Amino acid sequence: MEVDTIAMEALLERFRKDIENEDIKQDIQEQNILIDRIRRENNLIFFGINETNNEREVIFYKRKVLDICNRVLSVELKSGDINFVRRIGKRNESKKRPILLSLVSSLKKTSIMQHCGRLKNSNVFRGSRFRQENAGKAKGAQWIE
Repeated sequence: MEVDTIAMEALLERFRKDIENEDIKQDIQEQNILIDRIRRENNLIFFGINETNNEREVIFYKRKVLDICNRVLSVELKSGDINFVRRIGKRNESKKRPILLSLVSSLKKTSIMQHCGRLKNSNVFRGSRFRQENAGKAKGAQWIE
């Protein structure tokens, strides 16, 4: 009888550890989703910007985005306001790859978004980057992998 009690206690202890591990895994998954959302919060995507063959370096992307923001949108954007800039997707001669702009401040993103109406008569337009499960929740959202 005493052996059965010890075995049951060991089994209960193993189940408790399994439950704790599942709780920890779920917490980690939720934290990863939160981190991903925060990371994408200040991102903008510019579509329709021409791509040249000598555009291998990030400085070309940065110059193009700075030019659009400062001249077309009339939003004062400095190099220090940019976290990073890069093209999204594989290089394809027949398509213009979008440019992903990650800003340091959400205030700059808001300012750019408010002035995007000035892009109306151009071939350039902007979008935001959403996680797949959240893309349907935002009106007019686009999901880009």
